[in-house]
Formats: sequence, structure tokens, C-alpha cells
Amino acid sequence: MRLKTHNYSARGWYFVTTITERMICHFGKISEGQMILNVYGQIAHEQWLWMNDYYDFVTVDAFVVMPNHVHAIITLQIPPGAQAPRTLSQLVGAYKTRVSARIRKAGVAEFSWHRSFHDHIIRNQAAFHTIAEYIKNNPLHWHKDRYCRTGTG
Repeated sequence: MRLKTHNYSARGWYFVTTITERMICHFGKISEGQMILNVYGQIAHEQWLWMNDYYDFVTVDAFVVMPNHVHAIITLQIPPGAQAPRTLSQLVGAYKTRVSARIRKAGVAEFSWHRSFHDHIIRNQAAFHTIAEYIKNNPLHWHKDRYCRTGTG
């Protein structure tokens, strides 16, 4: 659920999480606190880099691809008071669409994402750094993660 009072095409930092349908571990596995990406995880990883390159008003500041979900900090860099040409929902939708198409083409015809995504508006530099550290260290804490499932894709 998006915050009804917030303009999601406004300048700012956004922490997003999206998970695979039924939390299936399509993207690889965690081994000794490190995320080991398989071919599908590489696709998910590469599409964050694509987003950074494709949209001149977007910076993906930090991200991690986990076995069945992804986290990212997306910054909309636009002049104060202006609006981005795409909303956060449209950007995440573009990411999910591109990942889905490429994974299906690579051989997982049934790949899909859970509907929607979770977002958090990052309100200050301290919160930004805390969330960036959480993203960086997410593989180390996989066994405690609410999305943790056994099995890999």
C-alpha cells in the first residue's frame, strides 16, 4: 500500500522490496553469508544496472538480489518541486517486467513476481545509511530473514 499523502514521482530516496511469487528461490542461494547468483539472479542484478543507465533521473544507490526477493534504494534525482517523468510504481514495474521477460526467455516459463512491492520513504541521511547497511548485510542474515526459504532456483 502506497502512502496516500505522498507523491511518488517526487524527489527522494525510496527503499523497495519485491518478492517472487510464492517466494520461490529463483535467483540462487546463500552460501557462507554470500549470495551466489545463478543465471536468473544475474538477470535480476543486471536489470538494476540497466535502470541506473536508462533513466537519467534515477540512481539505484544500493541493491541486493536475494534467493527470492530484491531490495534496492532508488533515488529520484529531480529539481526540488519538479516531478519525475515516471512514478516509483512505474519504475519498479519496468524492473519487474524486464526481469520477468528475460527469465522466461531463459527457460523459466512460470516465473512471476508477487503482486506489487513494499516501499519505505527514506526521510534522512541516517536512515539512508542504516538501510544501505541492511541491504549490504542482507545475505549474512538470510537464516533470520522473513523471506528465508530452503531450496534454490
